[in-house]
Order: sequence, then C-alpha cells, then structure tokens
Amino acid sequence: MLQLGRCFDLLNESVTSVLAESYNELARTFADAGKTLPSNRGPGGKRTLDCLVINDFLARRKEQGIEYDTVRGAFLEGEPVYPGAGFARETHIQLAVRNSACILGVFRPNLKI
Repeated sequence: MLQLGRCFDLLNESVTSVLAESYNELARTFADAGKTLPSNRGPGGKRTLDCLVINDFLARRKEQGIEYDTVRGAFLEGEPVYPGAGFARETHIQLAVRNSACILGVFRPNLKI
C-alpha cells in the first residue's frame, strides 16, 4: 500500500509539459559538451533516455528545494487488444518510490480473474 505524497505524475499534462522543457535544456547541455544523449531501446526495452531526463529534472528541482516522493507513468506497449483498439496488450503503469516513507504496507492480494 502506497501513499503517493508529492508525485511527479507523468499522466498529468502540466507535468509532461515541464518535462519537455527540461529535455530541451538537457539536450542543449549535451550538445554544448559535444555529447550525444542516450536513446531508449524500443518497446519493452530499457528506457535510458527517459530515465536520464526524469532524474535530471528531479535533481534540478531538488536543488530548488522541491522534492518528489514518487514518480508515476504509463507505458503503452504491445499489440492492440482488438482491431482499432486504443488499448495495448502490455500497457502498464509504473510507480517509482523515491521516499520509502510512502510505503505504508505490503500485502499479496488473492486475485482470481
């Protein structure tokens, strides 16, 4: 059981907007240093670029005294569930807990579908 606390929620348009701006700043920094940004490795692969951009943004905010407890994002992956679907078979939401105080408890649900 989690309490999200201050969540950097990538399902929120205002958050994705500031993340886009942060990416542009990071890209300029890399270009000025003659470096190439890493890339993500396709659907279901390691998201090296995404991780760098998010961690860079959160580090800059922390320097300003703003810390986030969690990060939440959706990953649309896999084939469509049915022809024309807006849902994919491997779509999932990930939560990154940056502050362990947000973990209120752990349990194993008995789910039967």
